[in-house]
Amino acid sequence: MSLAYLESQGFRNIKQLGIEPCPTVNLIYGDNASGKTSLLETIYYLAHGRSFLTNKIKDIMNVDAQRMHIFSKLQSTQDRLIPAGILHDREKLLIKLDGEKISRLSDLAIQLPVIALHPESHQLVSGGPNERRQFIDWGLFHVEQSFYSIWQRYQKALKQRNAALRSKQPAKSFHIWDKQIIDTANIIDQLRANYIQSLQSLVNQFQTLLFDDKEIKISYQRGWNKDNDLAFVLQQGFNTDMERGFTHAGPHRADLRFKINGLNAETAVSRGQQKTLVVLLRLMQGLLFNQATNKNSVILFDDLPAELDIQHRQKILKMMSELPAQIFITSIEKNAVDLSLWPEQKMFHVEHGTVSEQR
Repeated sequence: MSLAYLESQGFRNIKQLGIEPCPTVNLIYGDNASGKTSLLETIYYLAHGRSFLTNKIKDIMNVDAQRMHIFSKLQSTQDRLIPAGILHDREKLLIKLDGEKISRLSDLAIQLPVIALHPESHQLVSGGPNERRQFIDWGLFHVEQSFYSIWQRYQKALKQRNAALRSKQPAKSFHIWDKQIIDTANIIDQLRANYIQSLQSLVNQFQTLLFDDKEIKISYQRGWNKDNDLAFVLQQGFNTDMERGFTHAGPHRADLRFKINGLNAETAVSRGQQKTLVVLLRLMQGLLFNQATNKNSVILFDDLPAELDIQHRQKILKMMSELPAQIFITSIEKNAVDLSLWPEQKMFHVEHGTVSEQR
């Protein structure tokens, strides 16, 4: 799937946006604060229901606008254009896909797999575990059809169990929630472990392109003691859970650890290596999606020239040029990004919130 058309109104400082992107690579250039990042945010918001910079709608809606809308046409693998859009005013949200109103953003998100790389992407390595769980679950959401419904069942059971803990219900009342948590947790754990194994395999194949002779290792931590099953862990920790008012073990506590040549990537390598590692992980995630579904992802790379030195920039551009993906790159200078590796490309100039194609 790729974006064949994109327009928006009321989104941050963008005044005029109506473009037909190239299915391969698109360069968006312009001065700082001109609206380049905002253009990428519109694409990300269409696929995630939030910005990659903030979760608050008030921060991305133009202060003078009463509503915000994003409209697109998605190019399907069956060579059909599918209209899709989001209308958001101060009180309600309307989502439409292929002419029909839909109630769940996930129905739109599954149609448009968007991966974002931006100045804060290093948080995947150096930030908290929630970022890393989202990383795994984005991949599973797009490649494993059963995952989302199982994850929803787990979250519902976990919420009910936590509510019962806070209200100090008797121990026997936890049986039904524990059973649902255990049943779904084991499936989620297995899906996550398989996904990370597949991702590690791709990282092994491509790591030397960005890290020379260094070895990248991904360690998956499932969220409870690896030597015990979850039923035992929940039973043993019940009194602690009751005291704290929440469930201490399960897939909601899962995490990832990354190592570069045996060094902890979170604490023992440079910020530059962290950024390069995240680029590798995200690009491999896009490739894994393509291999699993035979569909293309959309990759957003905000301010690529500022994030990487020239040597790494050229290596990453070469890697991206070989990926089955539609790519959007922002830059202050249009000549700072070499697009010659792509036989077809488009460039868009952003000035004072107005986006125009350069021919």
